[in-house]
Amino acid sequence: MSLILEVEKSKVKTDKRKITTPKDVYKLKEIQEIKDATNEHLFFIGLNNQNYINKINLIALGTGNIVNIKAKDIVRQAILNECSKVIIVHNHPSNITKPSKKDCLFTNVIQATLDVFQIEFLDHIVVGKDDYCSIMSEKVKKNNIFEGVEFEKLSKVELIEENLKLKSKIKELENDNLKYIEKKENDIDMDIV
Repeated sequence: MSLILEVEKSKVKTDKRKITTPKDVYKLKEIQEIKDATNEHLFFIGLNNQNYINKINLIALGTGNIVNIKAKDIVRQAILNECSKVIIVHNHPSNITKPSKKDCLFTNVIQATLDVFQIEFLDHIVVGKDDYCSIMSEKVKKNNIFEGVEFEKLSKVELIEENLKLKSKIKELENDNLKYIEKKENDIDMDIV
């Protein structure tokens, strides 16, 4: 008897909302809820190839003027939710939507990290009470260079560590699936006897 490994199809549900412009992002109910918050909130929006939302969730909550998150956390969200494209959004409680130098640097780091995993980074949007700013649109206007913002190279060690963690998780899921199949085969054998 040959054993056929059947990997259960992931249960990623595609949202019916499609994103084609930064304005579409700004209009999302989840984003409207944070635009006048007193603390910074960072949202992850993962899209499929047709720009429909696979996952939208709050991934970091900060203080009145900063929110901390690592690029690997965004990559993890994208991979686990089978996203081909990513948008991140955060609010500025000051209602000044001009991106800070840290926002621009973070955008560069996220874009470079996602590129390694062949995930398209569409935008980083800063929202305020009555307005928003698309950092990627600003980059295009300024020929892909932010004045005074140097690109900080990613540590190869960080990328290797994250890759090893993801490979370990995949191996764990494969082992669980094999155990499940073996159990089902044993159940079938017991029925036949």
